[in-house]
Amino acid sequence: FTSSITHVSLLQGSVCFGSGYFGWACSIDGILDRLHNVAKERAQLRKSLAKRDHFIKNVIIPIVRMHRACGVLPVLKKEKSELDRVSRVNELLSRIPWSSNLRLSRKDNDSSHTEPRKFLKKVMMEWLPAADALVDMVAVHVPSPEQAQKWRAPIVYSGDIEDECGQGISNCDAQGPTVVYISKMSSGASQKGLLAFGRVFSGTIRPGDKLRALRNDGKETKAKISGINICGIGGKMHAIELAEAGQLIALEGIDKALDKSGTLTSSSKGKAISHMRFSVTPIVQHSLWPKDKTKLQKMASELQKITSADPSALFYRDKETQEYILAGAGELHIEVLLSSLLQNSGIDVEVSKPVIAYRETVQYASRDVALAKSENKHNRLWIRASPLNDNIVDAMCSELANTRLKVLAETLVKDHGWSKNEAGRIWATGPEPLDCNDKS
Repeated sequence: FTSSITHVSLLQGSVCFGSGYFGWACSIDGILDRLHNVAKERAQLRKSLAKRDHFIKNVIIPIVRMHRACGVLPVLKKEKSELDRVSRVNELLSRIPWSSNLRLSRKDNDSSHTEPRKFLKKVMMEWLPAADALVDMVAVHVPSPEQAQKWRAPIVYSGDIEDECGQGISNCDAQGPTVVYISKMSSGASQKGLLAFGRVFSGTIRPGDKLRALRNDGKETKAKISGINICGIGGKMHAIELAEAGQLIALEGIDKALDKSGTLTSSSKGKAISHMRFSVTPIVQHSLWPKDKTKLQKMASELQKITSADPSALFYRDKETQEYILAGAGELHIEVLLSSLLQNSGIDVEVSKPVIAYRETVQYASRDVALAKSENKHNRLWIRASPLNDNIVDAMCSELANTRLKVLAETLVKDHGWSKNEAGRIWATGPEPLDCNDKS
């Protein structure tokens, strides 16, 4: 394993393809494992499947047909039949050489999977379970920490590779200074706080250890480890007394010290592991509210936990509209986040159309006077808008920023030719950095 390995190959079996939303994945090796009596022909079949036309015919087209059989995609005229969808799926599986032994039972057509997408997810998770494909890929193609860290250390460590932490990471040294990178936070079934998932790059960590917490925003805090867990069979967490370099762990008690991700170290001079950067950002925003209004606070609390575990998601309350906003990398990402909310808390929500924040300005003086009334109708406010001079705008964005209203009025009279009467009637300024509710 060297830095010369810069690509993956479908032919070598190092490519795994699938859908996180529908919970399926497969690779060429996974498909070959399903075929019988192919030991002698495996190398030849691998080369054949890796060819574009053969791959489309033998892998992509059956997957597309499965989408049609489940009702997610429209059924072609030549594929229409009077069979129910379970029978259609089983008939399709019988015609796929690498799936001929799999059959769905009638219970898979129950009422909980009446929606086509839910039914497809159920089928695909049985047909091509993502867990099997990913575990096989990791076992065959991912190098051990001892091998990988010799190459990765100069890339992931932000400090001098020759210092004690750099050498501990390079050698995956359990006796070196502790360096742990936390990549995500997630809520645990029995824990009050969030579990921090990460890898021990160097040293040994134990419950009770007090470590430096290096946040991604450059700030430094202190963290105390209250518990160490590893993930066992079936996703169950098992507590352990110590974890050494190379292990994947879930820590308790540090969710307040780090924000989603960061580095823990015992070294007083150690630097942070470089922050993982993602190619997606939360650009799609929706406002949302629970169908049961009494669950508003619970919804906010649960979504805060869910987005804390996802570096590509944001959840916040808009200061202007007071709406709760969920932001994700796309519509599918939003759907997955809301599905997690429903599974974790049973809260069903209403979702608005995508939210677009408009920032308008005044280009010329308004011709009409706008009237606003208070809720009790006893107070009226008349408003007419007109643009400020460019020089005043520049001044208010620089030397007059965050200036008290009294000083602002004096400056406008002295330097910009305003009358005292006009300048003295300034009520508020905004938006930020000026305070829109200046009490001066």
